[in-house]
Amino acid sequence: MEHIGTRIKNRRIELGMSQDELAEKMGYKSRSTITKIEKGINDVVQSNIVKFSEVLNTSIAYLMGWDEEPTEEIKKDNDTIVKFDVRARMDKDFLEVIETLYKLDKADIERVKLLLTAFLK
Repeated sequence: MEHIGTRIKNRRIELGMSQDELAEKMGYKSRSTITKIEKGINDVVQSNIVKFSEVLNTSIAYLMGWDEEPTEEIKKDNDTIVKFDVRARMDKDFLEVIETLYKLDKADIERVKLLLTAFLK
């Protein structure tokens, strides 16, 4: 499986964006950070995955390797993302559930969604 840096690079190139442009849009001082991320030298911190997906107009699922195609992402409600991020940082049980979900394939995720929908009714 490709690492996130490879997916960032592929999407950046697909959009015709230079490393300098991406660095500027991400708020980095120079392209060296982008170079290191794309080569897999530096990891992407969790809070920047959302920003990369927005800047590259793609889904977090694509960047994380859960989706094969870099589908363009419809902008989501930033309040929801912030609430999710805050809860994940503060609630270890919640984070454990999310980490478990990361390991599931698409079919299993659909089954979990059906289960949760039924549970919440």
